[in-house]
Amino acid sequence: GDVKAIDDEGMPMHKNPFVKGKLYIRFDVEFPNSGTLQPESHALIAKALPPADAMDEDKDDLEEVTM
Repeated sequence: GDVKAIDDEGMPMHKNPFVKGKLYIRFDVEFPNSGTLQPESHALIAKALPPADAMDEDKDDLEEVTM
């Protein structure tokens, strides 16, 4: 997997709750082997995710985070 750290989004510092540490995120993504995904499963995944072109339209709603 991959690990990313986001500054100032983690746990509060001891005796200084207004200062936050790093938030660590571990990504473990398992992709199915090619050809093993059933058409019904493919349709459910496509329904759960936004269309690829919709991601470009919503850029104003995104929060930029430095990793």
